[in-house]
Amino acid sequence: MSSDVAIPKVELHVTEVCNNRCAFCTTGWINAEEGPRLTHVPREVIRKKLEEAYSAGARRALFQGGEPTVRRDLGDLLADAHDVGYVATTIFTNARMAASRAGAKWLTDMRPTWFQVSIQGGTPEAHDASVCAPGAFV
Repeated sequence: MSSDVAIPKVELHVTEVCNNRCAFCTTGWINAEEGPRLTHVPREVIRKKLEEAYSAGARRALFQGGEPTVRRDLGDLLADAHDVGYVATTIFTNARMAASRAGAKWLTDMRPTWFQVSIQGGTPEAHDASVCAPGAFV
């Protein structure tokens, strides 16, 4: 598969939680103000949305948040998408979880088709200032 543009998709908001505090993003504001009270969307709810969207013709599932990689069960959500019949999965991420070898392995073991990575600056300094998280670019 060289492109995902032609594949009908469903975008799944799986969590409000994020490990960045982007000044331009409502998720960053919500996390700064309500962090401890935030929860993930229940897996059963996501599975139902996957099934409904598949029935309506979606064949690619895009997992987004907040930051989807803060969910320890993200691999289970991708497995659910594959079980339903999706031919492609995308993780829309800030990629901070991939900074370590263990984190990168955890993500690739989920077998997503694509990663959509959000980079907020052309230099480490600009990116880190934008997301309000020192060291995030690295």
